[in-house]
Amino acid sequence: VNYDIDEARSIISATASITRSDPDQARKNIEKVERLLSLASGKATRKDDIAKIASAEDELLLISDETNKVVSLSESSGNISLYLDGKLSFGDNSLPTDIAIWRKDAESSREYLFIADDGENAVFSISLYDKKRERVPDRDGVIRSPKFISSGNSGIYVYDDTTGLVRSSFDENYANTDFRVLDGLEKDSFTDYNITDLAILTRADNAYFVDTNEGQLLKSVRFSDGYSYGFPDTFKTDDSLLNGEDIFADLYVYTVSKGFGGLKRFRSQSGTLVEAPAVISEVYPEMERLIAGFTTSTNSNLYVFDEVNERIIVFDKSQEDRLVMKSQLQYRGDKEGVFSDVKDLVVDRNDEYIYILDGR
Repeated sequence: VNYDIDEARSIISATASITRSDPDQARKNIEKVERLLSLASGKATRKDDIAKIASAEDELLLISDETNKVVSLSESSGNISLYLDGKLSFGDNSLPTDIAIWRKDAESSREYLFIADDGENAVFSISLYDKKRERVPDRDGVIRSPKFISSGNSGIYVYDDTTGLVRSSFDENYANTDFRVLDGLEKDSFTDYNITDLAILTRADNAYFVDTNEGQLLKSVRFSDGYSYGFPDTFKTDDSLLNGEDIFADLYVYTVSKGFGGLKRFRSQSGTLVEAPAVISEVYPEMERLIAGFTTSTNSNLYVFDEVNERIIVFDKSQEDRLVMKSQLQYRGDKEGVFSDVKDLVVDRNDEYIYILDGR
């Protein structure tokens, strides 16, 4: 037992100096230490040997985290906390489905979260300045089954599974007005599609939808009257979109999916989208089932959520042809079920806070 423990400690000590300079070798060393400690655990009976193994495992976790750029999240460390509870904040029937973030312009310091709530049949706004919560006006009751939400220049848009695409426009003081169904994008317009996300992009607030029935992005162009849109039409097909989960954009358009393709990047060219591949580097273990992502033109980083490994992966996107993992965030606190039912995530404009819509 002591031989296995001593050898494990020796390898841990040697590995500490190569976690960043030679991560591949560091991972091989980590696997060897894991085997040694497993053997030792199977033979250990004395309390001091068991304590030595536990101490070595703690050291190994630190080395592994350093190698794989893991940031451990816990309430005790102060780097994660409950921002709000849906049932306490919105109502007993609260069932949030999606989240968006909005700020008037680059100079504005105040940002707002908007949350679609299928249980309360409502959309709620939350000021990040003072946490003031309000129910977005809906006197006509067009919010019946809200699934996806996106912010645009003219207002807050919601894809409702009963009504279609609706918008709460901003008034002259940027307050929300009543939701209204957008002509051309009533529910009947989506009969042949299985919509899994919505994004409002471009200055004109054109609408884009992920359809997993045909593996495609649909596009609907906003007309000059402001409340009319063209029927949704195929904008881009890609096999990865058969499992598509999310769409977001900066100067590029990104999609994430649970299956083949994972994270994909596209650029606009001649009225359509063409793939603009970026090398994804330093991610370990490999990404598996991506269900959410986020970035904007004002964010320095790009974020995705991996459902299998229950982690947020943060990429540096400063290189034109490469996305380099900066860190991966994993929850190791005391609460049950955190990160086990994530719907979506958004990030403030300064890349300071990540807001995760988690069903648990």
